[in-house]
Amino acid sequence: MLYDIANKLTNKRPEVRLAEGHVFKINNTKTGVIMMDHKIKEAEKLETLEEKLNAYDEVIGLMLTAEAREFIASQDYGLEMYEVIFKTITAAIQNKSLEEVEAEEAKAEFRP
Repeated sequence: MLYDIANKLTNKRPEVRLAEGHVFKINNTKTGVIMMDHKIKEAEKLETLEEKLNAYDEVIGLMLTAEAREFIASQDYGLEMYEVIFKTITAAIQNKSLEEVEAEEAKAEFRP
């Protein structure tokens, strides 16, 4: 028996719009997600807030394009906006809506 899944397989990447005219692809590849998981686990072991924030910044850098990273840096966002970006990446790699991820987070009472 042949299982034809060719029409189900795609390399299309989820995208995030950070501002009008600024849409970027999210790296949801297996390798990207493994690297993200590794960085998050490393960040949890760090002691200072600065080290943890830099590690989460690195995670965002791994999952978005260089152009997206430059755009984010140029906006001088506050910490809360970085959390929204991080949650959006998390939602995208899980193929969930941002609202679903936020609801799950609220249930677990987890904040990065």
